Amino acid sequence: MAEREIVSIIWHQQGDQVDLVYLEGESDRLVGAQDVVAELARSAGLVSVPSASGTIRWVRPTGAGKS
Repeated sequence: MAEREIVSIIWHQQGDQVDLVYLEGESDRLVGAQDVVAELARSAGLVSVPSASGTIRWVRPTGAGKS
């Protein structure tokens, strides 16, 4: 099974909810601690961007992608 490319992660402080957004297909909603989600974002090559209060958002840098 091919790995789905993550293009964005949003961590919600309330309930430690995590939205994983993929290049293709449906997004996933999970539960995870902020430090674990931050490591996932880093390993996926995502960078932190401004987001709403109570959330942290990571996105794929412009022009970046898997080869």
